[in-house]
Amino acid sequence: MPRGPLRSFDISRGNPYAWRVSYLFFVALLLLTGGLPAIADTNLLTSGRWAVDGVTDSVTNGAGISVAVGKSASVKVAELKFFYNFDGVNLVQVFSITGTGAFRPALPPPGEVGGAFQLGSYQDCELGLVGPLAVTNLVLPAQVKNNGILQMTGGLANGTSLRSRVLTLKLFPPQTDLIRVDVRCRLVATRNFCVDQTAPAHQDKFRAVTMTADYLSATNADNDLIRYVRTTEKICLGLWGCYVRHQSDCFNLANQEPGYIINAPHPLGNPWLLLAHTSTVPRNTPSLQVAIRSPSGIRPQGFLGASTVELWGNWWRVRKSYKTGQSVLAMNCSLEALTPRPIGCDWVQP
Repeated sequence: MPRGPLRSFDISRGNPYAWRVSYLFFVALLLLTGGLPAIADTNLLTSGRWAVDGVTDSVTNGAGISVAVGKSASVKVAELKFFYNFDGVNLVQVFSITGTGAFRPALPPPGEVGGAFQLGSYQDCELGLVGPLAVTNLVLPAQVKNNGILQMTGGLANGTSLRSRVLTLKLFPPQTDLIRVDVRCRLVATRNFCVDQTAPAHQDKFRAVTMTADYLSATNADNDLIRYVRTTEKICLGLWGCYVRHQSDCFNLANQEPGYIINAPHPLGNPWLLLAHTSTVPRNTPSLQVAIRSPSGIRPQGFLGASTVELWGNWWRVRKSYKTGQSVLAMNCSLEALTPRPIGCDWVQP
């Protein structure tokens, strides 16, 4: 069970030498603990099978996510941790949201926390890569509904050009092999800005959703395979509907050189984009999957760096420029974590 805040107490009352006692106690505490704790967990919600903790961090000086429960006053936290009771006895962490914009799923034991999801990065003409969007405020329900879905509302912002005052998150009751969170938001421009479109072949204009994971080597990676489905044939016959053929394309990261991963990516034939972990080694970290239902016009792209791999859905229909107050996009997606397992593919990069 997550621990609540430490209770303070006064050891000086009625003692003329209390300051000396307090000082000695303080020094002893520093020696025993290595310093005063800068981070503490506070339980914000316990309802049904869910529990939510807020992580307060004195280093952030109050920055982070402004969180309220029902109509209560809001508090600032650096991170939100979501726990679920699978067996009626023990709470297990299944998800977290950090103040820097990382959505981190964690399958129940023996699984581990692995990669993360991020929202709304883009290539700015003047600033380069901007993002991701961070959750600025969130309202937790006072009680979880009978269907077990933990639904929250709030806002997003990247601190320079994009904001959403309409954010809805739905955390579905987790399964031992699946964590799912639905995200809806509507982004508007907070200033005039330009989207850099000088390298269209890279498909790196507007990263609607990005999945990122550790990748130290071909044998030491949290996630090691990319998979998406593209349309290979579509024949429409009026009232008789359309005949559609799909093909699943896979990219084995063990064969990749650093840099952009997918050459000439095709539009997604269905909304699913997978950054897979095909085994439980070196760590039992989950596969990450996103379903981007809106906006339309998404092509996959990834980048392999020195120690990380990124996979995103590039919104190639983004405009060249936006003005202050202009609507940019409405996003509707599902973020999922799946247990590691082998993945079937129709085509694998040579």
